[in-house]
This record gives sequence, structure tokens and C-alpha cells, in this order.
Amino acid sequence: MTILLGILSVLVVGAGCGIGAAARWAVRESFSRALDRRESPSILLEVVPWPTMIANVVACFLLGIVVTRIGAEPTGGVRYLFLLLGAGVCGGLSTLAGAALDAVQLARRGTPVISVGYLLVTAALGMAALWLGVLVTQGMGSAGA
Repeated sequence: MTILLGILSVLVVGAGCGIGAAARWAVRESFSRALDRRESPSILLEVVPWPTMIANVVACFLLGIVVTRIGAEPTGGVRYLFLLLGAGVCGGLSTLAGAALDAVQLARRGTPVISVGYLLVTAALGMAALWLGVLVTQGMGSAGA
């Protein structure tokens, strides 16, 4: 029985990751299309890898909500909901590897200061978004009580 539950856990996380990764792809595609439609170029929009940062910040915000509502280490059937949403969707939506690749590409383009700043801002905004998700969810819980 434990092996089956382990397999179920892997499948649930995989399904969530697929949803999150598809959402990350949609953010990148939407941003790319919006840039293509712009009449005048913007160095800030074209140099900084906004789609990865946006996906990471949204994933952190959602994780704050998930952890507040479900808990970081739930048990029973709720564990699968956490695996789907927290480990799966949020894990698939966020990407440290993507942010690292973006930073390397920025450095290779001759913008090492922007590269380091991008990583620092991404991490700071991600942590702030996580806590904002926690605070907003806690506020919603106390408002309804």
C-alpha cells in the first residue's frame, strides 16, 4: 500500500508541475507577444527577463496562500492537495534554474550589474510575495471568523 501511495504522490506532483510549467510558458509567451506589439522599443522591457521574475513572484505568492490554508506538512488526504498545489503547481511555475540562466545571459551580454541586481530583486520580491500571500490569507481567515 505504501508503494501505491508513493506512486500517487509522484503522479499528483507531476500533474501539478505540468500545470505550473504550462502557466510559466503562458507568461513567457504573453510577454513576448506584448513586446512584439509595442510601437517603440524599451530597453528596460527588452533587457530584463520579466517573464521569469513574474512567474517566480506569482508562484511564491500562491505558495504563501497554500501554506497558510493547508499547512506546510499536512497529513491525510489534504497532503495530496498540498502536493498538487504547493510542490506541483507552485514548483512548476517557479524556476530558479530559469532565473540563473537569465542572469548568466545578462552577464554574457555585458550587463553584470543588471544580472546580479536581477537575481537579488527576484529573490527579494519572491520572499515578499510569499509573506504577502500568507498575510492576505490570514487576513481573509480572520475577517470571516
